[in-house]
Amino acid sequence: MRVALNRDATIQEKVLAIQARCRARGGRLTRRASRQRLDEALPVARQLTCDLGRGEHRRRGAAVDEPTLEARFSRQIKNRLYPSIVGGTYSGSTRWVYLRGDPDAHTTLAEGAPYSSGCKYLRTDAVHTIHATLTGLRRVAAAGLPYRLARDRTLILDATAIRVEREGKIVAVTIVDQKGKAIRCKQAFVADQGGGQFHLAETERAAVTALRRAAAANVPFSGSRVSAPDLQKTLGWCGAGIRNWCERHGVRRNLVSRLQRGARPQAIVRLVRKHGGPDDEYDRRLLAYLGAVG
Repeated sequence: MRVALNRDATIQEKVLAIQARCRARGGRLTRRASRQRLDEALPVARQLTCDLGRGEHRRRGAAVDEPTLEARFSRQIKNRLYPSIVGGTYSGSTRWVYLRGDPDAHTTLAEGAPYSSGCKYLRTDAVHTIHATLTGLRRVAAAGLPYRLARDRTLILDATAIRVEREGKIVAVTIVDQKGKAIRCKQAFVADQGGGQFHLAETERAAVTALRRAAAANVPFSGSRVSAPDLQKTLGWCGAGIRNWCERHGVRRNLVSRLQRGARPQAIVRLVRKHGGPDDEYDRRLLAYLGAVG
């Protein structure tokens, strides 16, 4: 005996039909278990019905809603750049939009909802819009560069190799960086030492200088800032030693975030000289390292 499930039947009728099927096979099934089975099967049935309907439309030559060419390009750009590492989160809703177009980036602000029902101050909504082209992103990959430079909080939208040195190569890039919470697009240069070691500079001369200094000292660098993980990996400093060095040089405020975010080599050199250094082995080793990466 087989009890058919009517397509137009109500949920209660379908539950009773499932119970009848189970009894017909000699089993027992509670109404609650029947409802659970039905809830698990309904989404699959709906998706199957939708897929069959789309196939029927195609066979009949009917129009099917397909993403436009522009939407497909934008989705491919988003797949390469998402999640973005630039753009701050505002008090209201914050969105990132990826579009096809000449490389550009900007932030649009708008008034949002009030902080509370009794507050007259409004939140700030923001939309970070990033324009890029698939051709430019392909040039970035062909140049051997990543789309995201996490240490510098930078996205690379386009790249052109302009100079090859004995120590590496210099690549002119179009980047998106963050100023405050907003994003902007500008031109920069990347010194590619090889082995995944990159240095971002504002001028070609600065990139060449950093490349040659790193090669002369045979010390690889990974960015324009020096953080606690860099010192632990390169110099073998332990976490306690780094904290003691910071305490001795007056670095106490926001110490945890500073250790993770790092500091520019020039700022560290100024700090050491301000306190009369280098006057111990820690200072001398650190300045020797900064002379290579700074």
